[in-house]
Amino acid sequence: MGTESHMEDPNNITHKNPEANHREKSKFYYPELDGLRFIAFLLVFIHHAPVLNFSALRFIKDFGWIGVDLFFALSAFLFVKILAKEFEKTGTISISKFYIRRGLRIWPIYVLFCLFLVVVAVTRQVSVGVSLPFFPWRVLGLFTFTDNIFSAFKGYNPIPFSGQLWTISYEEQFYLVIPIMLRYLFKSRGSRVVLLLSALAVLFFIIRSVLIYQKTPHPAIWVLPMTHFESILLGIVVGLGGYEKLLSKVPAFLVLMVGLFAGWCMTLLGNVDSINWSLMV
Repeated sequence: MGTESHMEDPNNITHKNPEANHREKSKFYYPELDGLRFIAFLLVFIHHAPVLNFSALRFIKDFGWIGVDLFFALSAFLFVKILAKEFEKTGTISISKFYIRRGLRIWPIYVLFCLFLVVVAVTRQVSVGVSLPFFPWRVLGLFTFTDNIFSAFKGYNPIPFSGQLWTISYEEQFYLVIPIMLRYLFKSRGSRVVLLLSALAVLFFIIRSVLIYQKTPHPAIWVLPMTHFESILLGIVVGLGGYEKLLSKVPAFLVLMVGLFAGWCMTLLGNVDSINWSLMV
């Protein structure tokens, strides 16, 4: 009885507050992405876990870096969807609010973790009496989200437990660009969107080919956004609906099989630390 009167009440908050109703409708959730996140985490975990080195997991350990690309693609996809909702509601994207939201979500825990790593590194140096190479600059790289740039030319960060934090710098650089880029794309026609994204892909492929030609050592190509861009670009394209018509006509299991086959084909091209022309594929 009470439930029925609530449903029929014209003063129900859903009708009384259109803005709250709009917020409720604008929420979205993709439960299947939780499974993809877990797969990405598992791949990266096995890839970096030193104790998991027996033959049964050797293949996954060697190519677990694919999980990083999966994370990047998911991140780009979700931001396109989130900012598309904002653009649909307001007709624009508040770049300042986007930066504030991302900063509050990532920076506090990230800064605390980096401070912990620095304390551990300094304590170890004092106790052992051996200085870490390039230490002050690598600390600067961590706190300015430029560690991927330092890693490109000086190798992964030698500060203990920080070698994977280049991905945070990579993503922060991506966050710096995506709201500006998407605000332009959302206002553009489809042909202009395709032209811009294609031009960026060609430009980045050229930059990568130059580094390959010069035999630039690993991990430069792997850690720089302008040379390791396909996963981000794919996430943007999927988020913009670039494959919606195709995927709506293809069974889900077939999409999964194609994805697994594509992942297997990637392993035939060699690993990311092998600097050769297979990296162009």
